[in-house]
Amino acid sequence: MSSSIIFFIIKYNDQLIINSNNTNKRNSNMEKYRKLKVIGKGSFGFAVLVQAVNDRQTYVMKIIDVSKMDRKQREDAINEVHVLKAMRHPYIITYKESFMDKRCLCIVMDYADGGDLYTKIANQKKIGKVCYSEDPILDWFVQMALAIKHIHDRKILHRDLKPENIMVGEYGEVLVMDWGLAKVLGEREEQGSSVSRVNDTGDYGMTMEGEVMGTPQYMSPEQATDSGTVDQRADIYSLGCTLYVLITGKPPFEGKTAMEIITKHKMQAIVPPEVVVKRVPKNLSSILLK
Repeated sequence: MSSSIIFFIIKYNDQLIINSNNTNKRNSNMEKYRKLKVIGKGSFGFAVLVQAVNDRQTYVMKIIDVSKMDRKQREDAINEVHVLKAMRHPYIITYKESFMDKRCLCIVMDYADGGDLYTKIANQKKIGKVCYSEDPILDWFVQMALAIKHIHDRKILHRDLKPENIMVGEYGEVLVMDWGLAKVLGEREEQGSSVSRVNDTGDYGMTMEGEVMGTPQYMSPEQATDSGTVDQRADIYSLGCTLYVLITGKPPFEGKTAMEIITKHKMQAIVPPEVVVKRVPKNLSSILLK
């Protein structure tokens, strides 16, 4: 995304009126892609599988209706673009470009055709398998850890690591995605909003709204208290929770409400994975419980 478009969104974010002089450029950007199908939906938009007209390469286009967002949420959406542009790593989803189309911010990135880890785990359960074997789990865990080290070395926190945000690429490699809640360490953060929503009675796979940002099943106690003051350890905790799901097929703590899950993270000891499922390799259990 060009700096002029970014400035336009920030300066006029109260009305979010797109300058008519940019119409031709918006159309030319969108016309570079052919929409194939919708593959995901969120509070402010959806993800579409698209094909580039010039080379027929497949991408994912995240289309965000910024006109429905408040000021902080629009800034977070733009922040996701900045973070994606700065990340170049084999285990992080690759950014291609971004642009405005009417009232929507469009972010184009590589398509990982292996699906996300959450879906892969669910499919394992459908065929009667609780978890994967040790080798793929260790491979994925090491790759996720390398991706997180890469962003931490650059003073960036993800703050929403979970199986739904870990894609699997063409060769079985993992790709960390969804940087909507990412934060640069040392930057002051305005409280009171986040990018996505969760209701208190059902879908805990979504990100919480409010001063607490993240997903309850994968959130450290510190992040549940104040998301704006956490450091790299919050991501490491979420990575551990993701590993727990890979081993056992379910999060370390579950509950009927988001608050119940958060309280369990704060007050209860984790149940060792070998208690949940049989024949857990000692290497995996020792890594997880550290």
